Amino acid sequence: MKGSVDMLPDWPQPTGIFKDGKSFNTLVFLQTVHDIYNTVTLGGPGPDESRAMEQAAFARMLEERLVVIPNGIDPDRFRPSGDGTRILAVSKMFERKGIQYLIRALEGLPLEHEVQIVGDGPYLPTLRALAGHTGVPIRFWKWVDNAAPEFRELYEQSGIFVMPSESENFPIVLLEAMAAGLAIITTQGTGCAEVVGEAALLVPPKDVAALRAALCRLLCEPALRAALGAAARRRLTENFGWPVVAREYVSLYQRHARDARLREVAPG
Repeated sequence: MKGSVDMLPDWPQPTGIFKDGKSFNTLVFLQTVHDIYNTVTLGGPGPDESRAMEQAAFARMLEERLVVIPNGIDPDRFRPSGDGTRILAVSKMFERKGIQYLIRALEGLPLEHEVQIVGDGPYLPTLRALAGHTGVPIRFWKWVDNAAPEFRELYEQSGIFVMPSESENFPIVLLEAMAAGLAIITTQGTGCAEVVGEAALLVPPKDVAALRAALCRLLCEPALRAALGAAARRRLTENFGWPVVAREYVSLYQRHARDARLREVAPG
């Protein structure tokens, strides 16, 4: 079933922005966005939704020049200070988010601390039941306001962050984990790898054995945890901190304004 412009979602960044200063027909632009939405979301070419949207945009707008500006976050929102073996996951509780694979991967591991899982959603009762059957020591927090002190403490008191999602755009929770200097495990080919780069351990989606092996490495190798946490924090600061992202926006608008002024003074 095809969607309509009325049902277009509020997409997260990366945001495509016109930068050549040319005027364009708004209805044509909306139809193009609508077509990209149908191509990616309803008939999706793969789990990496963010990359697919970018590719579809470039394919449909060959006559326009686009620039991609990523999500940003305040690098100082979290202070790295947690216990290296505390495990944290923050997610909406949908099946495609893959928290069930994390719970199965944790079964039988020598955990020193209760695992913290934050988020709410329709799949939460299934996850609670699964955790009960496997005997994994988990505290489910349900929804926590991201401005609450508890939310900040959860990141700052943890050392390992796991996001085993099957499909993503550009998840803010990974930026939060990077800002907190956590050692991250996430999935390859899902839109997560473009956020973390080489500053994380990547595993295939739905692969419990690979996820378990990655968890064992981080639990047993404090030097690796520290190196990945520092690399994640550095990548965040260099690529996704608000000062960096803001400069990209300012530079884009300055170029646009300069081009507009040049057209105004150009001979007819």
